[in-house]
Amino acid sequence: MADEAEKLRRFREAVCEETRVQAERMLEEAKAEHDAAVKAARTDTERRMRQMESEVNAHYEHLLSCELSNAALVAKRTTLLRREELAASVFELVKEKLREFRASDKYIDWLCRNVDSVKERYKGHQTEVRVSAEDLPRLKGRLEAAADPSVTLGGAAVCVSDSNILLDFTFDSLLERERADFCRNAGL
Repeated sequence: MADEAEKLRRFREAVCEETRVQAERMLEEAKAEHDAAVKAARTDTERRMRQMESEVNAHYEHLLSCELSNAALVAKRTTLLRREELAASVFELVKEKLREFRASDKYIDWLCRNVDSVKERYKGHQTEVRVSAEDLPRLKGRLEAAADPSVTLGGAAVCVSDSNILLDFTFDSLLERERADFCRNAGL
């Protein structure tokens, strides 16, 4: 019986050893699976973080771009408004100088000289002179003309009827052309 007890004891030790070896192998496999799962989770988390960071960066770059565009538009609008204000003030001064010139006797002389020059150039043609209604009384006896409501600042427009030519040297037209040239060429 001692022999059998010894066999039983060896059998038990062999089973225990085999169990211990299998348990160690299972622990190693579990540890390897755990390490692989942690590594995969870390890799996936890092990938998702990079993706989220990229999306956040793209979002804020878009917002920044929009803000920069808006700021540029506001700056352009402000510049255009300031340019318009400057042009308006310059041309208001010009209008004041024109009004002063128009009130002088030199104005009527200048107006008659220009109209006579046009009539001389188109001698033999039928001409019609148009001036401001305000200028008509001052031209009596010096120049035959008709009132034109579009002439507000002074000057005259001479229509050569039989040639369909209009020579416009009204201050209104001259000022309009000068304003366009000023805005285009003044470096504003």
